[in-house]
Amino acid sequence: MNSIKHLKDVHKGQECILLNCGPSLNDFSEEKLKEISKDRVVIAVKQAYLKAPDIVDYHFWNCCNLPLPDKNGIHFDYGEDGPMVIASSNFAYGVRWSLFQKIDCFYRVPLFRLDGDNVFIANALNFENWTYTNNPVERPVGPGIMYETVVFALEHFGFSRVICIGWDLTYKQMKTGWNQDKSYEHFYDENDDVHNPGYILDWEVEATCKASEALYKWLLSKGTQLEIASNKSSLYEGIPRVIL
Repeated sequence: MNSIKHLKDVHKGQECILLNCGPSLNDFSEEKLKEISKDRVVIAVKQAYLKAPDIVDYHFWNCCNLPLPDKNGIHFDYGEDGPMVIASSNFAYGVRWSLFQKIDCFYRVPLFRLDGDNVFIANALNFENWTYTNNPVERPVGPGIMYETVVFALEHFGFSRVICIGWDLTYKQMKTGWNQDKSYEHFYDENDDVHNPGYILDWEVEATCKASEALYKWLLSKGTQLEIASNKSSLYEGIPRVIL
């Protein structure tokens, strides 16, 4: 599949609205999202695309927590027009979803390995090594899609300002799971069935929240100002909170 390497600085100096799947996404109606996205590029992560599909320019998703497929095996039906789609998985292309699913770019993310803390970028914090310019094919293990594919696109596309809605990293206690006791909260009903449910490692919530300080400062050094439009986010408190 294609890479996004050729899109370096394609949005140089522009502003971006980033829609993620945390509970604060429900603080915004579809009409409000359309209003605030005028003259801004919109990136949606995973099921956040379904909140306001008509405004999305780029859609990033991976093989976990996908909407249930339709009868043709399609998880996201973009119609004739639609966003640029960047998908990723720990498995080979097409293993976790139908080959009929529209994808423009695919990135393989290594399976979780537990042979040292620095395997995860949330611990290593070596963001510069994993830009799409320095490493156009391989992706790090985040854990999580934001630290694997999405945040590097913010730098690569050249945005001057990125306003995040729904990037909350808040969690709830789980009663069931694969040796887990925590799960990220989502904007959608937690009782809804999803395709290939994703579980998190017991240290992941704390590590990914803590890594957001280094990430914020790295993006700032690259000319990208990160902001958060949420009062629910557990990201680094030094990231400016804004009201839209």
